[in-house]
Amino acid sequence: MKCRDGRRKLQELKKIIRPWINNQIVLKKGFKSSLLNKLADIDKVLDSGVNSDEILLCRLENHGSRSSSCWSSILRDVRVLEDKGFNFLSHCKRHVGNGVQTKFWLDFWSSDMALCDRFPRIFALESVKDISVADKMVDGSLCASFRRPIRDGVERQQWQEFLQLIDSVILSSSHDRWTCDLNGEGMFCVKDIRLILDDMYLPSLKKNKMNNV
Repeated sequence: MKCRDGRRKLQELKKIIRPWINNQIVLKKGFKSSLLNKLADIDKVLDSGVNSDEILLCRLENHGSRSSSCWSSILRDVRVLEDKGFNFLSHCKRHVGNGVQTKFWLDFWSSDMALCDRFPRIFALESVKDISVADKMVDGSLCASFRRPIRDGVERQQWQEFLQLIDSVILSSSHDRWTCDLNGEGMFCVKDIRLILDDMYLPSLKKNKMNNV
């Protein structure tokens, strides 16, 4: 009797699990299809000769890091360097022009960290988390997209600091672009990365050679 009861319970469990598994398969297929379509659209733009920083970064963000493609290899190498103490992305910052392609809260553009991390209590009030700099500053009212008014205390303190930081921001007609602070020119250069990698890896190689002598 115990054997039959156990078998019956397993059969009932299978009936419950099977629809859930099928549903997960459908969801994953839908996500994969959507992702492939998005990557295909980006590749069409790249093939047309338009190779802006924004498009290239979008390609990186939307591509999985488990693939064997060139893009995935770049992502893996960036993460390996980060684990070893060199965070390359922290040296990349948005230079805001018209503010159309820069995320107000999420991108590194006004300081050495994203505004969502620097002012977490103010960011919590934002109803449009991925709003662009242009849309946020279009009417001069920085709190227009907040879900409620600013309260006293920590919120008020962060709000005052926030206003002081943003007060100096002036938008222009030029496009937003990425800058790199590894040299004084504000541009990415392979040579700068090579020097950093040499400092990271060559000292250990020299030390090993001396120990073997």
